[in-house]
Amino acid sequence: MGRLIDLYLVHIWVTPSPDIHAAIAAYGSLDRAIAGAVHDEAPILPALLAHRAGLIEQANPRAVIARLRTEAADLDRRAEPAFAEAAALFGKAAGRRWRGETPLAAAFEAQAEAAERHAVILEDEALVKRLEAARLEALLDLISIAA
Repeated sequence: MGRLIDLYLVHIWVTPSPDIHAAIAAYGSLDRAIAGAVHDEAPILPALLAHRAGLIEQANPRAVIARLRTEAADLDRRAEPAFAEAAALFGKAAGRRWRGETPLAAAFEAQAEAAERHAVILEDEALVKRLEAARLEALLDLISIAA
């Protein structure tokens, strides 16, 4: 069971760079290296955090599912204001068109379409993350049934 999960989740593993190895060796452990990087405001901090997250996700595939679902919810929250902005801009465009201000209406419509495209892209990315989480969960369930 573990071997199949390891093979499936190999893309999640964050391959440590020599800089990460050096930082861990200098501090004695990954957690101490992270604490030291925070204290020193070292530029390697994001790489150390990504490495730790990769280790956690490799050890616990359910953490990957939780992360994907959290990211999807975040994308949905970001899409809502973009849809609201698009609606407001379409409303302004309709008002300007009704007043006969066609060039200004066209400008508002172009802005509204851009905001709507942005919101749709965010929703699409959220859907992809949800589907990936569901696929991974189904795979883990199959593995647990087979074991």
